[in-house]
Amino acid sequence: MKTEGEVAFAPPAVPAWATLLACIFLHGSWMHFFGNMWFLWIFGDNV
Repeated sequence: MKTEGEVAFAPPAVPAWATLLACIFLHGSWMHFFGNMWFLWIFGDNV
C-alpha cells in the first residue's frame, strides 16, 4: 500500500550485469571497441 508522496518504480529494462558489460566494452564508441579488439588480437598473445 502506497502512502502519499511515494513513487512506484518499474524494474529496469536491462539487467545490471548487461550494463556493467556494456560500460566496460563500450565506454568510447564502436571504433574504440574495434581498435581495442584489434590491439588485443595483435599483442594479446605476448601478455
